[in-house]
Amino acid sequence: MSSNDRNYSKLITMIGLFLISSSLFIYEVLTTRLFSTVLVYHFVFLVTSLAILGLGIGGIIVFFFEKKLRIFKMRTKAIAFFSIILSISYLVITLSIYKLPYIDVFIIYSVMACIPFVFGGIILSLIFIEFKNIGHKLYFADLLGSSIGSISIIFFYE
Repeated sequence: MSSNDRNYSKLITMIGLFLISSSLFIYEVLTTRLFSTVLVYHFVFLVTSLAILGLGIGGIIVFFFEKKLRIFKMRTKAIAFFSIILSISYLVITLSIYKLPYIDVFIIYSVMACIPFVFGGIILSLIFIEFKNIGHKLYFADLLGSSIGSISIIFFYE
């Protein structure tokens, strides 16, 4: 693999990480808005805890299964697979929460809302493991994506 191919691969990875962290933040704010309508308003703060919980569970899953992925050299394929699953889960979970309003058991909403964060945690963990030599650049792309996501969600609601 030439130097240009490696640089291109790193750039694509940073752009992908930027978009994933941005979409996770947008989903978090969207879920906050959904919960404020569907649940009692003080459950809105639950979404932040669910985001942290889901990302942590995703990291734990990668911790336990990463050796199997490393043996088969399938980390990049797993990143692509879970990215597709993440995008599908955004649609399915958001529409499910919207179509199942006013269930008295808020645990159902919590588990449903946490699922995309788990997939996001898996993706982020796999990216940081696979490209650990550029971890500082990946961290920058992650923070930049989250900040752009937090700003861009303002324009979606206006």
